[in-house]
Amino acid sequence: KTKTTISDLLPTKSRDVLIKYIITGAIVAFGAGLVVPLMTYWFSVRYGISDKISGPLVAVSSLLIAFATLVAPVLAKKFGLIKAIVLTQTASTVFMFATPIPASFAWAGVVYSIRALLMNMSSPLSQSMIMGLVAEDERGAASGISGALWRLPNALSTGAGAWLMGIGLLHEPFYLAGVLYIVSIALFWIYFRKVRMPEEEPLAVRTRPKLALK
Repeated sequence: KTKTTISDLLPTKSRDVLIKYIITGAIVAFGAGLVVPLMTYWFSVRYGISDKISGPLVAVSSLLIAFATLVAPVLAKKFGLIKAIVLTQTASTVFMFATPIPASFAWAGVVYSIRALLMNMSSPLSQSMIMGLVAEDERGAASGISGALWRLPNALSTGAGAWLMGIGLLHEPFYLAGVLYIVSIALFWIYFRKVRMPEEEPLAVRTRPKLALK
């Protein structure tokens, strides 16, 4: 019997681009899972802060998604879609490394919130990119598959992050997450740096997005 691989389950026309997108997304998801779902616990262990205080901060960080969604198109227009994604993710990574450093909860909360804002700016841009690159009749399947394959590594790494924090390694999960972000950003740039979306082309030559997937 022929073994079925993950690539066999992907939409045929968009398989190559989806594989590359899933690889970069899964690495980010694994890194994020080390810290993001555990922030209230981390604030408690690191600063002795009750979740009644840190919980609202984490919630506010999530609400920044709305602001990030408004700013993201402006960045894409100024720098181009791919560069905007790379710039926001890179800036977010800097703040990921910086989050465990402050000696006070207040400063750590500010740094973490900026990290969340920057990373959330890249999310709508990434979704716009992948929906523009896949075939129109495969967009629903592509969205579902990429979302599912993001959640799996995210869930797996949360246990690892909790274990590291539980044995007193409160800085290391952030540093590991930052390294994984860097790997993902580098691969994303290699895979997609030459992609041009139709709106980025002169009006006379606008067609389907140009791919650079070799």
